[in-house]
Parts: sequence; structure tokens; C-alpha cells
Amino acid sequence: MGSTRRFEAWLIVIICLFTKATFGQNSFSTDSSYLASLLIEATQASHHNLDSSMYWSDILKTEAEIRQDTFFLGKAYTMLGNLHSRQANHDAAMQAFQQVLSFSLQQGDSTTMAGTYHNLGKSLEWQQQFDQAYHYYLKAKAVLPARPYTSIHGILTNSLGNIHALLSSLPDSTEYYYNSSVQIRKEIQDTASLAYVTHDWALLKINQQQVDTGLIMLRQAREGFIQTNQLWAVAQVAHSLGTAYLVKEDYDSAVYWYQICISEAEKTGNSNAILAAYRNLAPSYQALGQLEKLADAQAQIIQYQDSVYGSRTKSEINRLETQLALEAQERANAELEQQRAVQEARLATQQLYLIASGLAVFALIGLIFGLTKIRRRQQAFSDTLQAANQEINKQNQDIRDSLAYAQHLQQALLPTSSVLSGVLREYALLYRPLGFVSGDFYWAEQLGDGSSLIATIDCTGHGVPGAMLSVLAHSGLQEAVSTGKKEPCEILEHLHEFLQVNLQGQTQDGLEIGLCRISHKTNRLSFAGAGHSLLVVQRNELQRVPAGRFSLGSTRASQRQILQQEVEAVDYRDTFFLYSDGFHDQFGGVEGRKYYPKKLRDWLYQNHSLPMPQLEQALDQEFDNWIGGLAQVDDVLVLGFRPWPNPRTK
Repeated sequence: MGSTRRFEAWLIVIICLFTKATFGQNSFSTDSSYLASLLIEATQASHHNLDSSMYWSDILKTEAEIRQDTFFLGKAYTMLGNLHSRQANHDAAMQAFQQVLSFSLQQGDSTTMAGTYHNLGKSLEWQQQFDQAYHYYLKAKAVLPARPYTSIHGILTNSLGNIHALLSSLPDSTEYYYNSSVQIRKEIQDTASLAYVTHDWALLKINQQQVDTGLIMLRQAREGFIQTNQLWAVAQVAHSLGTAYLVKEDYDSAVYWYQICISEAEKTGNSNAILAAYRNLAPSYQALGQLEKLADAQAQIIQYQDSVYGSRTKSEINRLETQLALEAQERANAELEQQRAVQEARLATQQLYLIASGLAVFALIGLIFGLTKIRRRQQAFSDTLQAANQEINKQNQDIRDSLAYAQHLQQALLPTSSVLSGVLREYALLYRPLGFVSGDFYWAEQLGDGSSLIATIDCTGHGVPGAMLSVLAHSGLQEAVSTGKKEPCEILEHLHEFLQVNLQGQTQDGLEIGLCRISHKTNRLSFAGAGHSLLVVQRNELQRVPAGRFSLGSTRASQRQILQQEVEAVDYRDTFFLYSDGFHDQFGGVEGRKYYPKKLRDWLYQNHSLPMPQLEQALDQEFDNWIGGLAQVDDVLVLGFRPWPNPRTK
């Protein structure tokens, strides 16, 4: 199988060299062979080690830039864009793909242009911007030659099938696109891509409650991944098999496949996949009554959770806070130095005038000497000031880069769109941090008993202080679940005690939270909150389920009473809303006043019947219209969802 991979990599090189010799702006040379060899290394590593592939892709980009070779520069940006996408760094992926699009437009390369339009659409789809993603898929289809079929034909057709399934406004032609994608891949004998489309189709079947059909297709996808030696994907499909058996409540089979996932993920160092597998092993062991294995799985969850984002996030936030304080002190020192230098120049000038007026004979000599000294001092001061400004600008850029990385780390704590889709039937989400990092965040977790947890959290403050508390709160929630707590009131009590211990009871501030447990078997929702109420719309009537008036983790919450309330399902149109205070505290409108809670409740009630994608767009537009040209004052978080299944789609 290794020889097959090497043959495929060399085949890529031959195609690249032939294409460059035919269409490239430079003639074939030794440089092209060198750049092609770098592309081989990046391509081979992408199947088993993302960090190694990123390393070789960066080298390829640098070497191509030095040689001004736009052909291989486009290949490098394509590799980087795909690697950033697999790491959920969608902003960086979009920037890389835009570079490739610019090169392909200059060269008139319609095939690369189509592939890049597709990659841009896929990045938008992963960010739940489905309408824009569909727009890019159509642009890719428009520029792609109809024949002969290539791998991009199959990939694009598969993506069109996905987007038709996600957009309720489009005709139900999902199965048509999947079948077309399979036929194209079989015709061009693209075994690797055929395994991916089979995997995607299997997940769709499982989501449609056709679990047995999905299991058959997942095994077919697994064989394809093994045949093409895609170790990263072998671990992924093993996790999907475990989840399918977990849905069927076949816990022994679920345990088997999650263990396979861990074994395969260890080969590629994929800690995220290992953490996800242990999170699902815990409820499986609990259902089987294997308490010793359950305890071991919970210990592994904590270990890998710290490994993946716990320690890195805390150390990075501490480093940012220290760096910000140092930067502020350096700016203050620079301003004092500038004032001192200006004062010295002013005193020197005054002394020169006194000497000139008292000593007429030596006035000219003194004037020349004084002016020369001033010019030198002013030049030295100018040089010093310029160097200080350059250093300040560099440090400002370093701070911005560090905050951007902290933003990426905090994004890793948020549940992905696939996790939210597994917890909620459909949802609308407005999430706008005030700065790079946020004190507001949302959290979701699937439990092994057929129920799920969803919450919105508002930590005191915003920016770096709020983000630091959000990391601590996330760890507390995960610890509560990993210790077997399921009821919202129990989880909030655990979180309060967790914060008290870790904050050492020294803060009067804390966090506000609204937490729901959704039972998908009994169609019942349980709610408990501290500061965050729950809005419920049933039979076209709005109800507000109140929360306790205190903050978790605060020393003021010693007399707290956490109440849990139950909501029975009426029908699949039941709509629920959780939100922080950022939206209704925002200043705007004609008079520059706050939006206020009642206005927000009324707006949500008036628009609750919209399909969730349209409701999300309407929320975004309402906030933009209200804020106008004013500055945002706080982190903003609004989550609407409909958890009950539609009987007509069963």
C-alpha cells in the first residue's frame, strides 16, 4: 500500500510538470523539479500527519515565492487551505483559497478555478453559511468543463447533495446528487473520494433514522479508506460506526468501534479524535455497568482535554495578559522620554538666546555652535522616536497576532455545527464577540441515555478577563458531566462549587447561565438557570421561564436556590430561546438608546415561526440595523432552537 501512495504522489508530480511546461509562465527547469518534490512531501504527509504536511506546504510556498512561480505557489496555497480547513481554521483557509482563485483567474485555468470555488463553498458550509456556500458551488459548476470527468466533478456533485440536504428551501434532490457523485467516482476509478462520499451519505441515512443502512455504508467507506491508506479517515469512520451503534443502544459494538478509533487515531497523533472517542465511551461503559472502565475513560477525558486545549489556552491567556501590561508600561515610558527630550531642547534654545543677547562678539560663534548641537540632538531624538514607534508598532502587531491565536483556541472550545445538529433538530445562532476573545460562549453535550445538554453562558466582563473565566467555566461543565451529573440543577450546583474552589472564593463576580436538558425519548425539556431565563413559544403563546437572580461562583450567591422546571412538548413547532444581555444592552436606534429586554422578547416572539436559517439571518440584520454607526458595547449571544422531531419527516 505504501508503494501505491508513492506512485500516486509521483503521478501528481508528472501531471504538475506537464501542466506547467504546457501552460505555465516559465519554461521547465530544475527549479520546477525541486518545487514538485516539495509538493510530493506535502501531499504524502497530508494522509497521516497534518503538522508535517503544513511544514512542507509552508516551505513550498516560500520557495515558490522566491522563484516567482505562481503555478506552484497556487499548489502551495491549495494545500494550506485544505489543511487549515481540516483544523477548523476557516478564516485562514478562505484567505489561502482566495490567493489560489487570483492565480487561476490570471492563468485562465478553469479546472483549478472550479476546484477553488468549491473549496471556498465548503469552508462557508462548515461555518453554516449555507446560502453563500451554495452560491460558490454553482459558480464552480458553471466554469467546470462537462467532460471528461475528473475528481472535482465527483467532489462538487457530492457537495451539492450535502447542501440540498441542509437547505430546506431547495428541492429534495439530495439522493440524486449522491448517486451522480458515486457514478462519477466509479467511472474515473477514484476509490479514495468514493469512500468519502459513501461516508457522508451514511451519516445522512443515520440522521434520517435509517441506521442499519447507514452501518452498511460506513463499513463500505471503511474498506475504501483502508484500501487507499488514509489513516486519518480510518479513525474518523470508526468513530462514526461507534456513534451509529450508540444510537441503536448496542453498547458492546459501540465500545468496540470507539476503541478501534482510539487505536487508529494514536497512529497519526490525532488527539481530538481520541478525546471524542473517550467522551462517547464513558456513557457506553455506564450503560453496560462497567464502572471501572467508566472511571478509566473519565480519567482519559480529563487527560486529553487538558492536552488538547486546557493547558495551551490557560498559558496563552496568561501570556497575553502579561504582555498587555508590559506594553502599556512601555508606552507610558516612551511618552515620558519624549516629553523629557522636548523639554531639554527647549531649555537649550533658551540658553542660546541669553548668550547671544549678552555676548554680541561671540554671538555668531555661539549661535552656530548651539544650532549645530540642537540639530544633532533633534536628529538623535528623531531617530530615537522613530525606533520607538517601530518597536511599538511591532509589539502592537505581536499583540494582535497573539489575540488572534487566542481567538482560535477559544473557538476550539465551542461545539461544532455537527455537534449542535446532533443535539438540536434545528437552530439559529447569533454570536458576536466584542473583541478577539469573548466572555460569552455556548456549550453542548450528548449524554448516553438519549438526552442532550445545551447552554448559553455569560462570564463577567469581556475580552481577556472574560475569556479566562470562560475557559474555567467550560472545564467545570465538562467535569460535572464526566462525574455522571445529568440534571441541570445538579450541574449548576457542581459548577458553582467548582468556581468557588478555583477562584478561592475571592470574587464577587461570576457568570450567568441558562442550561437545558432535552430528552429525545420522552420529548421533555428540563431547565435551570442563574441570570439567564428561558423563552418558550408553544401554541403561538410566549412564556418566560425565570432563572435565579444570582451569579454562579460569586461570594454573593451563598443564599442561592437553584430551581429546575420542566416543559412538556406540544408539537414539533415548539421554539425555545436562550440569550445573554449583550443584545438588549446595546445602544442604537435613532435616539441612541438601549434595545431593552422587552423589545428583544417581542421581536423573538414576532419572528419565532421563521425557518431557523432565515431567523438567524433576520437576527443578524436586526442587530446591524439597530447598532448603525455606534460601537458594540458587549459580547452578543442569542440561541434559538426547535428540539422535537417533525412527524412528517420520520
